[in-house]
Amino acid sequence: MRQERAAPAIPHRTWRHVVTERTTRRWPGLKHIRRPRTRRGWLITIAASGAILALKLTLGLGALVLVVHLLTH
Repeated sequence: MRQERAAPAIPHRTWRHVVTERTTRRWPGLKHIRRPRTRRGWLITIAASGAILALKLTLGLGALVLVVHLLTH
């Protein structure tokens, strides 16, 4: 006894277009970026964003330590 699902109000392809158009209007440089479709794609995306975040934190903390060091001497 499986229930039939009703068709969504907005087709998936249209929704994806609306979302990407909304994003590209805010940040024009993001037009070429698409959502990953596979699990591997998601893992690569998460790993890359984690690496970028770690780099930003390291650089930020380094700059903060340098400023504190220069101010205290």
